[in-house]
Amino acid sequence: MLPIAREFQSTFLLSTLALVGAQMWLGAVTTPIWIVWLFFGFLVRDFHRNVPPIPLANISPIDGVITDIGT
Repeated sequence: MLPIAREFQSTFLLSTLALVGAQMWLGAVTTPIWIVWLFFGFLVRDFHRNVPPIPLANISPIDGVITDIGT
């Protein structure tokens, strides 16, 4: 399964089904829409990130914001 972010899984599935239906009905006219769909799939992917098991390590968020710093 593609690593799609949980927030976008239903949107991604519905857009995929709609695009497959449009491909069957319209044919090659939907080629530009497939390119947009691939770009959308690239934007909403979510890979699992491993946290290193180093005690007292500083870990920075990759796509988040630091909201609290504690000791």
